[in-house]
Amino acid sequence: MSGLLSGLFALLYSFFFGFGNWSFWWSETVCSRSLEWDTYLVTPRCFEENNLPQLWFQESANLIWPSVERFDNLYELDKQEFSYYGASPVMKKNFSAQDLSALKNNRLLLKRYNLIWESVRVNKNDLAYDQFKKFTFYGAERQIDNYWDCSRINYLVALKKLEGLYLEPGEKYTINDALSNQPNYCMGSVPWKYLFYQGVCGASTQLFRVSLLMPDIQITERANHSQRYVKYYDEYVYWDDAAIYERSKKLSIVNSGSSPIFFKTLGDEWVKYLIWISPLTESQFVKLTKKQTGRLKGEVTKTVLDKKTEKLASQQNWTAFYSKKNYEQN
Repeated sequence: MSGLLSGLFALLYSFFFGFGNWSFWWSETVCSRSLEWDTYLVTPRCFEENNLPQLWFQESANLIWPSVERFDNLYELDKQEFSYYGASPVMKKNFSAQDLSALKNNRLLLKRYNLIWESVRVNKNDLAYDQFKKFTFYGAERQIDNYWDCSRINYLVALKKLEGLYLEPGEKYTINDALSNQPNYCMGSVPWKYLFYQGVCGASTQLFRVSLLMPDIQITERANHSQRYVKYYDEYVYWDDAAIYERSKKLSIVNSGSSPIFFKTLGDEWVKYLIWISPLTESQFVKLTKKQTGRLKGEVTKTVLDKKTEKLASQQNWTAFYSKKNYEQN
């Protein structure tokens, strides 16, 4: 009897502990995944093979987005020269997610999920966050507390059109087309009809600045304002605005990379973030230079470099000229 109990104990020990590790148990399973509502049932072999279910990157971003508080490392408005490697999301204090990469050899973490025979319950939000951590983010913020009511309304209409924007490789986007004849614009005292109204240039400038940060975005059309507006610049002309006006002043960009990119917005009543999301860890970075070249004249240079070798990949330049300084709040 004692021999039978000893043999049973040894069998159970080897099953659960794999003679000191999990290899015995894992080697007896195959990678299998199935979905039950918002939970995946995943066999342990999938963790060993790094073969977890993959969500579409838009879905991952949308699932995690309500838990993002803000972004750090955004566009440097006040610097004339800087290198940019990406923005950093800061999660809300109440956010929690399981580290799926640690599950393979950590019994306590595996225990947190309900083990059903040979399957681990993997929450969809945890899976989304596991992918979210590998994305690259690019962002610019905008203060709108100094906007007049109509300008704020029109900026928010324009920003809403950028939420969820998805660009395939090779796809072109012209913001003028997207913003034309949108409902809910505030006309103010303008006596005639335009395609869009005062305030939308806040969104086009924000789009231009984020595009300056992205190695895979090519800016094909851009115009500056004819005057220097204080709400864009404070006490120095930085040359990095983007004016749009009917069909004569446009902002157009092209996704020149090999993967799609996705736009999300974030913020509160007075500060708004515009964020590009790439599903890849980028191998390149951007060096941005904003240089004054004359009285109310300047140049912005975007240089794309390889992260490892700093070899030049591409370069674009934009010039700007303003007829005068204009300190009216409008």
